[in-house]
Amino acid sequence: MKLFYRIGFLIYVFLLVWVYLNPSMGITSVEVSSKPFRVDYILHGLAFFILPIIAYLANGERGRSYLWYAFITFSVILALSIEFIQQLVPGRVFNPLDILANFIGLALGFIVVLINRKIRFK
Repeated sequence: MKLFYRIGFLIYVFLLVWVYLNPSMGITSVEVSSKPFRVDYILHGLAFFILPIIAYLANGERGRSYLWYAFITFSVILALSIEFIQQLVPGRVFNPLDILANFIGLALGFIVVLINRKIRFK
């Protein structure tokens, strides 16, 4: 089952890279009570919220800790680097708030994993 989640992690990462670097996939804002609201910040957070959960499932509950740290380190590097790479793609722009949204999503996903582990091991 771990292999299934590891492959799922890789597929999800490739999907994220494709969406983030595709010039036609940008979502900027929607009108909420006649004020623009940046939906993409929520989408960034949700996209990276899922990564620690998939990484946890790929490693297993009592899996090797170095693999868990490798998954998390890779996710952090991806969250940071994908925004910088967007500068090289025509039609995409660098936004430091997107990086913040990515890290908030990662942190929330990580917290969910830690809470789940604490509940399951009690």
